[in-house]
Amino acid sequence: MTRLNTNAELWSHLSNFYVLWDSTSGVSTTVDSTGVDVAASASTCPTAATAVGFSTAGTDYARIGPRGGACWALIEAATTTGITGVSQWGEALSHGDPVVQQIKTNLGDIADSGVSVDVTADVTTINAATQRHAYAHHVAHTDYACTVQLENLSIENLLVAMGINDDAKHGGGTTADPNVADWLSDNIDTINPLAFVAEGTRKDGTNMTVEFWDCDFNPAKTIALARGQDAPAEFTFFARMIRWKHPV
Repeated sequence: MTRLNTNAELWSHLSNFYVLWDSTSGVSTTVDSTGVDVAASASTCPTAATAVGFSTAGTDYARIGPRGGACWALIEAATTTGITGVSQWGEALSHGDPVVQQIKTNLGDIADSGVSVDVTADVTTINAATQRHAYAHHVAHTDYACTVQLENLSIENLLVAMGINDDAKHGGGTTADPNVADWLSDNIDTINPLAFVAEGTRKDGTNMTVEFWDCDFNPAKTIALARGQDAPAEFTFFARMIRWKHPV
């Protein structure tokens, strides 16, 4: 479908914000493509072991590939010999790359500022003595810095906000043995590889999904524990790739 160029394409609201991380009990296999890479434009992939166990309703994610080159794909079909994604992989896949089922955790309500994406770039202007206008522009580096404020000040969200898997929570959840989140510097940014998913709705009622792949954390933050104010667990992460998805 082409552009509508009407206000139906306006963003309406954010619905959900999820974190994706590796399941320790779900499907875990590898890409089986000896001698041949699976193209980034492909949406099928052979696996070394059975991939049965993924939901085939387009609700389960798989991480395919290592950190620094992984893709996160919704699975449309899974068999004993391979998987099919809802969309193209977006990354070339190599023999032996991990294929790991993901846990999709809803992080609750997000502050009114939503999910902000700040794209920065190092651009060098090249000038020439023989002409007045710029001769060229070289883009050296780009960065996608994304900031979120989690309204729910839960133990689990406090861990995620520092890039720590919520499995690091300890305690029995009672007054005598409360749940505990330790912000230990050695544990910061240890959920790797990692991805986030934002789901929202346009004014025409259709859904839009934004996926943030291969994220690193910036642990710098301020949480104000004041009277009569919320204390959102704000965090910034850097995504290597952002995928925008719309059904039409």
